[in-house]
Amino acid sequence: GQPLNELLNKAILDGATAEDLQAVEKKWLAKADVKLFHEVFADAVRAAGKGESLIKEFNSKVGPLTESSIYEMQALAKELLGSETELFFDWDLPRGREGLYRYQGGTQCSVMRARAFAPYADLCWMESNYPDYEQAKEFAQGVTAKFPG
Repeated sequence: GQPLNELLNKAILDGATAEDLQAVEKKWLAKADVKLFHEVFADAVRAAGKGESLIKEFNSKVGPLTESSIYEMQALAKELLGSETELFFDWDLPRGREGLYRYQGGTQCSVMRARAFAPYADLCWMESNYPDYEQAKEFAQGVTAKFPG
């Protein structure tokens, strides 16, 4: 598909209003079905009928909280699925005009971000739509597992 940034820039050049840009972005996000790489891998495994054990193996080695790079994830995916299976993943497609990336976030993404900034910050936090004790506990445990105290 067309990168979000290009689509938004074209809309601006065509005279789009702020509301028009929001509509363009909303439509793009609905169509794009943005996923994290481990979700793309899981979809490919299920489509090939290869079983949940392969997904568990992948996630245990390079899953969301392993701090693995995209290159490590892609290499393991190729090893587990075979070189004939090509997974499409382009992290620049969901990049917006401001340089921010639109992605399906969540607690695990917040944990990874907090872990990345913990050595440089006095305080790390996660925003949520509503108070949720279990989510707060998952976030706190995820961060303190690597940075206790």
